Amino acid sequence: ILGGMVNKEDSHQVTDTARVYDGSDWSSCKLGTKRAFFCAVKLQESLIVNLGGLGRDQNVLRTVSLRKCKGRHYLPTIKVRDIPDIPSPISGHGCTILPDSYDIIVAGGSRNQRDNSRMDSYVYSWENNSWNRTASMSTARFGHKLVTVGQNVFAIGGKQRNLDVYLDSIEVFDKEKREWSNFSHSLKKPRAHFGLALIPRSGFPGCN
Repeated sequence: ILGGMVNKEDSHQVTDTARVYDGSDWSSCKLGTKRAFFCAVKLQESLIVNLGGLGRDQNVLRTVSLRKCKGRHYLPTIKVRDIPDIPSPISGHGCTILPDSYDIIVAGGSRNQRDNSRMDSYVYSWENNSWNRTASMSTARFGHKLVTVGQNVFAIGGKQRNLDVYLDSIEVFDKEKREWSNFSHSLKKPRAHFGLALIPRSGFPGCN
């Protein structure tokens, strides 16, 4: 569990604490930067990249941090590096790993407290250690989720922030063409600021 808001003295404050559950008990570590409305991607079981978000004093961040809370000794380790800032301050965005790589795609969100939802997308190249702008999503989204499923990257739900319109639409990113397109299915109900966990198909009866 990474960052977010905690309630202290009847007010919400951004935190830099993280909680790790090892199957029997919880332990804690630090993100290094206070972040809420940010996104995080897992590069390995022990390595997390935290991107952007709302920071101290309500400032929107463009910083990126690569953190390691606990390791698994049987995994080959990735060398920890300094990742450059995202080209634009951003919060309420989505992010995920591109298929078969350590490259990261970031899409949507907003640039400040008064900004509307954005369609902008950026891709971080692990090989070049640099960010590049890529095609924008078809719909501006805030509080949505990006998830990689096999060879597909999906942008799910969210909202148009200033209009307060919640979305049920889904977009898919073509890794080769570097383009977004509308997906044929949608959510049963529009939603934003939701939790998401990718469950292997084998976790459902009848799926292999």
